[in-house]
Amino acid sequence: MDKKEQHLPYFKNLLTAAKDFYLKHGKILLYTGVVLPLVISILVYFAINKREGFRDDSIDYLNRDLIEGINHYRLENYERARILLKRASVGSNRKKMDSIAFLYLGNIEYKGGNYSGAIEYFQESLSYDKKNVFALFNSAQSYMKMGDPELTLENVLKIYKLQKEYAPNLLLLGNIYYAARKYEKALSIYEGHENVDGVFRINAAAAYLNLDRPEDAANLLSRVIEDPDSEESLKGVSYFTLSSILGESDPIRAVRYLRAALNVFPSNPVLRYNLALLLMKQKKYRESVDLLRSVDRTLKEEDVDTLLGMALFKSENLAEALDLYLDMFERTGDTSIAHIIGDIYIKLGELREAEKYYIKALQNPENEGAFRNLVNIYIKEKRYSEAVDLSEELISSAPDGPMPYICLADVYFNIERKPEGRELVEKAVLLAGEDLRYLSMAAELYQENELNNNALQLYHRMLSLEPGNYIPYMEIAEIYMKTGHTDKTRDFLVNAKNIVDHTGQYYRLSLFQAEVENDQKAFDLYHELVRDFPYRYEAYFNLSLKYIEAGRYESAIRTVQKCLESDIKLDFSALSDLYTILGVAQHYSGNSREAAKAYKESLRLDKNNEFSFLNLRVLD
Repeated sequence: MDKKEQHLPYFKNLLTAAKDFYLKHGKILLYTGVVLPLVISILVYFAINKREGFRDDSIDYLNRDLIEGINHYRLENYERARILLKRASVGSNRKKMDSIAFLYLGNIEYKGGNYSGAIEYFQESLSYDKKNVFALFNSAQSYMKMGDPELTLENVLKIYKLQKEYAPNLLLLGNIYYAARKYEKALSIYEGHENVDGVFRINAAAAYLNLDRPEDAANLLSRVIEDPDSEESLKGVSYFTLSSILGESDPIRAVRYLRAALNVFPSNPVLRYNLALLLMKQKKYRESVDLLRSVDRTLKEEDVDTLLGMALFKSENLAEALDLYLDMFERTGDTSIAHIIGDIYIKLGELREAEKYYIKALQNPENEGAFRNLVNIYIKEKRYSEAVDLSEELISSAPDGPMPYICLADVYFNIERKPEGRELVEKAVLLAGEDLRYLSMAAELYQENELNNNALQLYHRMLSLEPGNYIPYMEIAEIYMKTGHTDKTRDFLVNAKNIVDHTGQYYRLSLFQAEVENDQKAFDLYHELVRDFPYRYEAYFNLSLKYIEAGRYESAIRTVQKCLESDIKLDFSALSDLYTILGVAQHYSGNSREAAKAYKESLRLDKNNEFSFLNLRVLD
């Protein structure tokens, strides 16, 4: 059996639109209902105790209206509380009690959304006690609700002079600086309390993130998680934010943190969406699909459908993906969705339906991929005159675009008019200028038609334009591998791996490199991939094959079984291939009975698996 590499498209040069549509619309969601980048206190403070500036014996316990009014307020009987508190303020002969009564009257207005009315009461409270930090703080909160940052800050600074260590006020002061993007100033406030308060730690972490200091942010969030006194909700926020920080650099830990956040907020749709997005990046498409199906539609429908469609497409749930995209197209008329529908029909082998939707996609000239795929259909069905007409039509309407020349060149190569095909590719290259996308297509066309020197020249040109682009290194390596230049192949693969910043492509390059290395180096590479990418099956598969080639059948059996016992979500075809390899290893180890069982399981999963079918007949 062939070693596993990146799966090639079903259709030659299929330019799929699902990924582009997903990149355009799919994103990590940060909804205020889940977690803010800043935890802002919006509670109205009404606590009265020794630590917050009042002594217990300062309350007029003979003023029964005040006591009953406070109790009714706490029971949320606001109308009754309002009557009693107004009566208490009239009947009191002590300024502090009047201040407390008006404070609670202001709190009632605040809770009802009447912020200007609340401020009037808070100012009345301050007229009786100008050091009442609760009235000042609630005034600041009201001004903030009314969108007046200047008066918010003015009240906060008054409190700061009266009680420097009043934590709610410090939090609000830091948040004001944060909202104004004065992150260093915000940090100077938060850091005084981050050692004792999880909210301050989280806010300091948010400031560090905006200062591009993710390691400092991660350290603070980890301390919130490790602190046994931290509230579960704060731990949930910390797990979520850590997953965002680690999403690219350490996707496995990022998923682990996001799962922990879901344990805190189990029904939260945004966390489910984001976990599905991270799992998509690890190619765990089936689990992504399950998560997205459980997301309630309080989220924007387009966000969920975009990601669900991509997950269904990548997991080969093509029928369901098709239904979803057809519905989206009917709702929106988006021509890029018509392109995706065409791609799905290509994968289903329904070229006529694909053609119909690619034509719809071409209503928008920007959908060049649909044009390319439509030409491919005509080439596949040997409808060369239609392919020529379509390409020439586009050349007439957009003579400066490289794509129709590339497509027409492809047609000419297929009908053995190679000199004209080469001329058209050269024209496309001239028009492409420094556009790497078109240069890459032209190079691939040369490569497919065994014009390797022309392809190499273009790939080297691409490297001169963008030295940090790993793709030309990878393609040059492939040409050298096919032409037997093993050392050059290895050198270009190593160069590509040194600059690639995408974990999936690094994985693919490593699989490729193992093909040109000596046995020991190949074993080392496969073991590294199994260790570092436990959620990918290709390295397990290739390592098992390598063991079989080396006559180490028991090691091959253990490797396949380890893969099958892992939590990797595989489609039936991949599982069938693994059971084939297991059967081969068991057969050569002398266990024909277990080999037959493995082949039968392989065929149960994929009845078209020829290797298992033939090997089973050999055993019979």
